Amino acid sequence: MSATIGIHLTRRSQAAAVILGIALLSSCAQTEVEKLVEGAAIHGANGIIFDAQDRLHIASVAGREIVVMDRESGAIIDRIGPERGVEGPDDLIFDAEGTLYWTSILTGEVGSLSPDGENRGQLVSPGVNPITISDDGRLFVALDFLGDALYELDPALEEPPRLIAENLGWMNGMDWGPDGFLYGPIWNQGLVARVNVETGLISPVAEGFSVPAAVKFDSRGRLHVLDTERGEIVRVDRVTGNQEVLSTAVVGGDNLAFDSSDRLFVSSWVDGSIVAVLGGRHVTRGYRCAWLRHRRVRLRRRRPFPQGDRRNDGRDQERRTKHDWCVHYHEPDYGCR
Repeated sequence: MSATIGIHLTRRSQAAAVILGIALLSSCAQTEVEKLVEGAAIHGANGIIFDAQDRLHIASVAGREIVVMDRESGAIIDRIGPERGVEGPDDLIFDAEGTLYWTSILTGEVGSLSPDGENRGQLVSPGVNPITISDDGRLFVALDFLGDALYELDPALEEPPRLIAENLGWMNGMDWGPDGFLYGPIWNQGLVARVNVETGLISPVAEGFSVPAAVKFDSRGRLHVLDTERGEIVRVDRVTGNQEVLSTAVVGGDNLAFDSSDRLFVSSWVDGSIVAVLGGRHVTRGYRCAWLRHRRVRLRRRRPFPQGDRRNDGRDQERRTKHDWCVHYHEPDYGCR
């Protein structure tokens, strides 16, 4: 069995486990239980997006909720679950007015929650997964794993979905490009594509990925790709297709998002962790760092720093730490208190 097939089966197994878990929870509602070990703070982190206040919103299919997290401390600010209309969210996006949209991959619904608390929903199809919004407020979703198509939706979630393209090869985490085209990874083909949403024309932008799971643009219009099988974050020149690997430290990467300062955050569907990849002048990774229970811990040096750096100079050490690629983890707390 190839690694790619293994990942496909893993994602499908995860979906089956979620369905089974929900059924078991429903059937055992009156059963007395004794809590032995506290679970993870986030039960699998999927799509992520920042709001206008730089609060990170994390979709969790297994957790049946959207978790709102402080990007600096990792503290959980809010949980938006079934009591507010959210069920099994896989991806999410905000519009310019602050309305939150999400997809529910198992139920096939797209939901929305306005700033004043109004909840709306529309049934699209099981498998509805990635979601994004264009600069002028047009809403797009695609089907993965349980379907394979790209649609435009009415932002009011009232008019029927408009089919743009079918049989893409599972387009996953999408983003709207600065050139007015939709960009997304094609999971089954190992490439990133550009889509003309008016005509449905799909054009390859970059190839050679193992299992590309998501793309996002930073504020400078640079395209970044998450390869979930290789654990890589890759910056792609959307004109030439040239690729630059920025990080290889992501485990079980599902999606990625930039905050207002262009700091890059990545979610893990495997363990529910949120990773912040910080970069500067050097692509060379200096130290792999971690926030364990929100503490920054230096684990080990990955590669030597550029020649000429003074290893014993404290100020120079701070400069290297600031400008080299470094990884921070908001680790889930598994009850080890």
